[in-house]
Amino acid sequence: MVRKLCIYIDESGTLSKNPKNPPYYVYAGYWCTSSHCTAIESSFAKHLNSFFPSTKQGEKKASSIKNRKKRYLLKGIMERNGDSFHPIFIVEGIKGLEKPLDSKENVQYHKNYLLRRFVETCVQQYRRIYNTKVSEVIVNIDDQSRTELMASDSFPTYLNKYFAGRYMTQNYTESNAIFNVNFRDSNKYRSIQICDILANCKYNHYIHGRDDLFFAIPESSAQYLKLP
Repeated sequence: MVRKLCIYIDESGTLSKNPKNPPYYVYAGYWCTSSHCTAIESSFAKHLNSFFPSTKQGEKKASSIKNRKKRYLLKGIMERNGDSFHPIFIVEGIKGLEKPLDSKENVQYHKNYLLRRFVETCVQQYRRIYNTKVSEVIVNIDDQSRTELMASDSFPTYLNKYFAGRYMTQNYTESNAIFNVNFRDSNKYRSIQICDILANCKYNHYIHGRDDLFFAIPESSAQYLKLP
């Protein structure tokens, strides 16, 4: 059976080398096959609406939710979808970066690289679990301000070229899949709201030492990147 791989991503932190900003930047989210997307979103929405009835037509930002309730929301997803819900976390220590982040363009280039690493991790994990390759990958990212990169590939084009081995740089994971990218309004998509909570919890772990994420999802270790 041909499966579509669905990936959902949000961020937490500020990608800047300004010493006044926190020293960590987080991308968090999850992947699942297309057949499980609705079940995951529905189980999250059920618990979210029981806590916050006003969210039936909108969202509740993770930063405004108490830690205990964030744990409960994530546990609710895991209890019903533990075999199909696969959280992924990428954390970067910003102070160690050697390359400058001195323009909107450089920040966007760096974000594209981190997002590609996130997608690559999902593809690799999918192959290990299902022992097969996927034909289509649908990447859904929280809608945010995006800087146009003149004379450079768009992020969807970048993904497709990278996984097809069409760049001169080394390619660690080749794939013949079609990669589609959507930028989603978190107010309308429960999946992105889940990513908001995952990113917020992981960020709070690195900045404030909180372990709420571990108690909700014991296997929630992050891929920690130290990049040039």
